Amino acid sequence: MRRRRKRGERFPKGYIKDQILLIVCQHYPKGIEEPELRHILGEQFGIRESKGIKKHLKDLERNALLDKVTESGKENVWRIPQKPKLVKDLGLTKPMFSTYARIFLFSKDKAKFLESPYAKAILTDDHINQIAQGFWINYKEQLRLIAETFENLERELANPSKHKVSEKIRKSPTLLSFLLFPEETVGQMAKEFQEEVI
Repeated sequence: MRRRRKRGERFPKGYIKDQILLIVCQHYPKGIEEPELRHILGEQFGIRESKGIKKHLKDLERNALLDKVTESGKENVWRIPQKPKLVKDLGLTKPMFSTYARIFLFSKDKAKFLESPYAKAILTDDHINQIAQGFWINYKEQLRLIAETFENLERELANPSKHKVSEKIRKSPTLLSFLLFPEETVGQMAKEFQEEVI
């Protein structure tokens, strides 16, 4: 699907860089030659200016999100770094998959990312089972406490002393955000779980 821009129209900040990363994920593990990447960006997003694309690629490389493979007489190939790299500006190493997952799992490109050859190569059945077991071991108690908090809140709301309940809620920004934006927090999460898992 091609998205055309009107003259002077801009994409949201970071959008093109995210799309570049997604394209590279689709070409895992070999990577993608720069001319092919530019062609895809031109076809899908109407971006034809190679200077801007090169700037995006350089920024992604500087932030250790992409590697550029150069060979004499061949086109540059862009790929996902094979090993975590030191990010010069931050002084830390980034595990690649979790970094990419954080970019895409909370965006509308979540499904595209999870269907990419990169995500499929990392998320083997064994790995997913290991993650699920670790999650349950580490967060079972916290999930129980969250459920207990909402059950207590429900009981307290039935009592005439609602002033104490509002004091508790004011002290918890997280709880307040759940109550103020239930559709965006609990509702969206429950809806996605029902569609994807149940």
